[in-house]
Amino acid sequence: MYKFQSNTNEIRKAVISENNIIFTCPGCGAETRAPASPLESTYRVKVRCACRYEYIVEINNRGKARKRVDLPACCTVFSRSNPEKLLERFAASGQNRLNLKKNPNARIIDLSDDGLGLLSTENQLLKKGDIINLVFSPDKSPATEIKQEYEVKNIISNRIGCSIIGDKAELKGLSAHPDQCVHEKSRLIPEG
Repeated sequence: MYKFQSNTNEIRKAVISENNIIFTCPGCGAETRAPASPLESTYRVKVRCACRYEYIVEINNRGKARKRVDLPACCTVFSRSNPEKLLERFAASGQNRLNLKKNPNARIIDLSDDGLGLLSTENQLLKKGDIINLVFSPDKSPATEIKQEYEVKNIISNRIGCSIIGDKAELKGLSAHPDQCVHEKSRLIPEG
């Protein structure tokens, strides 16, 4: 009987690319590719590598990997279905203006051509499905300010995950892409 080395507190990120999940074992460094279809609705899964190391993988269901950034942003919220209710919520908090220089109320922590993650103290005012207008500058220069609409996809603690709505032309080239070299020796174990 083999004894497995396990660190279930260690969480690794995985990216879905070309209908495969790609992740790296923290024990031996081997990259693994597994079919994504059985895990489409799963957020976390326990993995046992061929080197006998067990760890947890967070599955990134985004089409593209996100680049880590640290950018100030100004965020305001509206919804096409009920704008009055949302404006009431945000008018009460004073967060109804888009002015990056005077009122940054969020920090973008990761960014891709398809979406972004941001931190905000105003997330208690947000709900999944809300539409936000976001103003930020990718190179910290006010001359290259980007104004973009995003849909809130998830809220975990003070982290807000969003996907882009509309034209993506201004965001091209801002994302990081995962390495395509992979190792197929790990095996997925449903977490439960």
